[in-house]
Amino acid sequence: MDPLLHVKQTFPKHASLIEAFASLHKGIMVLLDKDERIIGSNRALLDFLGVETLDIIDNTIFCGGLDLIDTSKEHWAQHHLKQDGLSIGLQNSANEKSSFGVMIDVAEVEGERLYMLLLEDNSNIQKAIRAHHYFEIFKRKFLTSISHEFRTPMNGILGFIKLLENSVLSKTQRHQVLMIDESATDMMRKIENLLEMMQLDSGAITLKETVYKPMTGMDEFFLKFYESARKKNITLFCRVDVNIPNSMVGDPGKIKRILESLISNAIKFTNEGGQILVELKVLEVKDGFVEVEYSVLDSGEGIPHKRLAHILRPFASAQENQKLGKNGLGIGLSVSHKYLAMMHSKLSVASEVGKGSKFFFRLTHKINEPAQPARFENAKIAVASFSALDHQYAKCVASYLEDFGVSVMQTTFIDKEELEAVDALFIISEDLKDERIVSVRKILGDGITIVSILTKQRKSVSISSVHNVIETLEFPMLPNKIENVLSHIYLNHALTQKREQVDTRTNKQFKILLAEDNRINLELLQTILSLQNYDVTAVEHGEAALEAYMKEPYDLVLTDIDMPVMDGIVATRLMREVDKKEHRGKVPVIALTAYALEGDRERIMNAGLDAHIPKPVDKPYLLEVIKHFLKRQQKPDTK
Repeated sequence: MDPLLHVKQTFPKHASLIEAFASLHKGIMVLLDKDERIIGSNRALLDFLGVETLDIIDNTIFCGGLDLIDTSKEHWAQHHLKQDGLSIGLQNSANEKSSFGVMIDVAEVEGERLYMLLLEDNSNIQKAIRAHHYFEIFKRKFLTSISHEFRTPMNGILGFIKLLENSVLSKTQRHQVLMIDESATDMMRKIENLLEMMQLDSGAITLKETVYKPMTGMDEFFLKFYESARKKNITLFCRVDVNIPNSMVGDPGKIKRILESLISNAIKFTNEGGQILVELKVLEVKDGFVEVEYSVLDSGEGIPHKRLAHILRPFASAQENQKLGKNGLGIGLSVSHKYLAMMHSKLSVASEVGKGSKFFFRLTHKINEPAQPARFENAKIAVASFSALDHQYAKCVASYLEDFGVSVMQTTFIDKEELEAVDALFIISEDLKDERIVSVRKILGDGITIVSILTKQRKSVSISSVHNVIETLEFPMLPNKIENVLSHIYLNHALTQKREQVDTRTNKQFKILLAEDNRINLELLQTILSLQNYDVTAVEHGEAALEAYMKEPYDLVLTDIDMPVMDGIVATRLMREVDKKEHRGKVPVIALTAYALEGDRERIMNAGLDAHIPKPVDKPYLLEVIKHFLKRQQKPDTK
């Protein structure tokens, strides 16, 4: 039976047109009258359902839920034609189910309204969507697992390398250990870049904007690049605008991650003796928002124009890097580009072969607390430097001083007559000793205040205060450091308080409970803590940690998360119950874990732990965190 017989009889003038259209549509076509009854279809519907006539088809299989009744043509079209993903399911005589995407149109034929349903089988699409969803779940589990499995052994490798570096070694052995350290660190960085890119592609990483203070931790952030730059005899300058808000809204983790990639690349592609400038510059402040430009400018090799077009593609630079004798998979810039896209920005680059490159991006932040830099309009300061390299550092310091309204004079020698009118002398030097200060005092007298600024990091500063040296500063130089010194000189304000540090002589009075199931990592952490004179109790899983915790109180707990018998999160919750029952107060619990992907920190912190330190563990950072939590519980020295 012709499935279009009824409609052709009803509309004889348009019978041939309707039949032609039905034959052209490869999928299923169904015609409904104004009362939503099926009046015709093409042969595809009968073939799918396995029937010979439309008479036995229930009219509701198409119309149910489509809400076609009592709607004008215009309203109906607006309601249905603009919907995405409208679909229905059909089952044939063999009980096989298929999902169909539906496109609906309305037409006036010989004075009658007809609804036309065009169906396309999208069962394969639905299967693909389900398969994709399953794959994404599998990929996230894989990422979590592979990250954990890499970080755990790398923690032992990098940790013991650091211990070896501080031991007695021959010159050859020390060089070999440094090469191992460099190779292991480079491998870890590549692994992290690959995992990060996979997370981005899977949608596991999201933008996490929060109110933060942009200057907090920036000196430590910049400092970690100074050593690698110094190894290549590269001068690294970091310049932060004094008008950066005290606090603003953004995702500081991702911003630092982008800068880290750009600075690392700049060091890699800048030859010995070159220079790099990292700058955070305020472009505009308006209506409670600030636009900041973040840039990294280097005097490196530069990038050929033909490479700029594909430099942001992952792995695109890997082969070119190999030709240049450089390491790298070319992932860092691609990850940075994707992060900036999440923040509605983009990574820009300007480069000239043989002269260097500038990578920069601009972000608009909501201001939470505006900048309030002090002004020292009547201040007069001289900045002295005595070598070509120190002159560059002096320019950086002078620029900062001018931002605070200081009248600055740069000099290359100490002359009493020339410096008679200044209030203070800033001396730039790689290694300034008391003898030099005494010599300067003989020329200038005791009336001038001296500030020494060291261009090279030192573990201890030997300069005494007896020669009226009020402060010894080190690069990287940030505006808050300069402002503190100026306040001390002119406003008699106290300098920013130094971080309180736990005296290692009393560390033995602090009891630390350590839970770690990996034997190598357990020994590493025990060694690190023992060298700091902490009293350490080490156990291999959470249940043993809980048993030890119930027997005696501890000042701090370090725990792995993924452990046999009882994991770190469950152990922490039970320890909290012990604290309440025995009125111990809240003992800090710090997670040392290979769970370091996006969201892991939040999950662990929400479970009640006080801090999250990812593996491989950074020894200085670990000790700093421990000191931070112990300083509130510092016990008096009873020696």
